[in-house]
Amino acid sequence: MPNLIQIYLARHGETKWNLEQRIQGQLDSDLTQLGHRQAEKLAHQLAKLKVSHIFSSPLGRAKSTAHICREINQTELTISDALQERHFGQWQQQTLSSLKSQVHFEQVFHQISDFSAPQGETGITAAKRFKQGLTELINLAADQDKSHHKAYAVISHGDVMRCFLANINNSNKLNSTGKTQNAYSLFKNGKLIKLHFDRHNQMFTLC
Repeated sequence: MPNLIQIYLARHGETKWNLEQRIQGQLDSDLTQLGHRQAEKLAHQLAKLKVSHIFSSPLGRAKSTAHICREINQTELTISDALQERHFGQWQQQTLSSLKSQVHFEQVFHQISDFSAPQGETGITAAKRFKQGLTELINLAADQDKSHHKAYAVISHGDVMRCFLANINNSNKLNSTGKTQNAYSLFKNGKLIKLHFDRHNQMFTLC
């Protein structure tokens, strides 16, 4: 049985709050018409890649995207709290532009650090939670999957993806000040990112 598993990580379709650049975190807003089209396009991409299992965040925007993907692909779908967006505490529901004067804004949105929004989750904690949960999900699915070709999709959210991907292959797009782009700039809605997961060493690598 091969140790290398293909993982396709994708951000959910566009939402109403995405249009406003309003921080959703673990709150939610509905997919827009464009968001539904992005989900359908993503589903057809996953069909060509022969994805056999979809993992999704439980938040409505990700789950709606995942259900569209499942309907078109006729695949299994697993919902996991570990894949939900980073919690932004008191900053949730606020616009990104309105928060720029807040203390630790840069550390929260442009770095992966121990800083968080008030009553929120740090980037380091979010990345650890996501990685641990995804690793467990993949291992469980792979144990049950008897096919030679193993390819799974993950529907999640921009900032937790940013935090998770930051240290993979040591290619985190950090500049000399330790900053990254924010999630809006890094990950377009419905965009696919291909990873490999090596079951032998339990490591993810970017393709």
